Amino acid sequence: MGEALVILGKGLSRRCLPMHLADGVRAVWTLNDDYLAGVTTLHFDIHTPYREAFVAPCAGGAPVMVMDRSACDAHDHAQLYPLDTVREHFGLTPGREYLATTPAYMLALALMTGKWDRIVLCGIDFPWQCRPEAIWERPCMEFYLGWGAARGVNIVVPEESSLLTTAEDGCRLPYGRHKLKRVSDPIVWAVTGVQHEPATRKKAVG
Repeated sequence: MGEALVILGKGLSRRCLPMHLADGVRAVWTLNDDYLAGVTTLHFDIHTPYREAFVAPCAGGAPVMVMDRSACDAHDHAQLYPLDTVREHFGLTPGREYLATTPAYMLALALMTGKWDRIVLCGIDFPWQCRPEAIWERPCMEFYLGWGAARGVNIVVPEESSLLTTAEDGCRLPYGRHKLKRVSDPIVWAVTGVQHEPATRKKAVG
């Protein structure tokens, strides 16, 4: 079946982690204040300056990827995230590094290594109700999910996640096969502050 990786966040779908661990997954990448002793195999703190509370607990356990060089000076288990290599690998240019959220850094690194045949996103949900995450960060994750799918990586997205859905109601049908629900907080309204009439709103988001 090849090697599998879980990228773990704090969303609702993280409850699927025990199932995947029972299925033999041994690589679990975590982020921020969610280090799990005995489970985490690589941790991430992408903040600059780095957060001591996110990095220190990993000492004696998993290495931690950081963007702040001073974390590497202070902690032997800290490693500098290979941003230049990731940028070159995905054809990104300085100033246009499309890395809008820590899980995107994690997924990009995992894809760059080419090691994983299966990548499971547990707790990386970006629910539509969470602004601005659903607007700015979710598309970035789906950019790298597209890279993974194109390379034949088996991307596992739990049902609880809004990733790879086509409407705010969680619909998984392609555009044109479903009707947009008349919701009180569509993305267009969230961005512009203007609530459109249904016909105009549908055109605006289509």
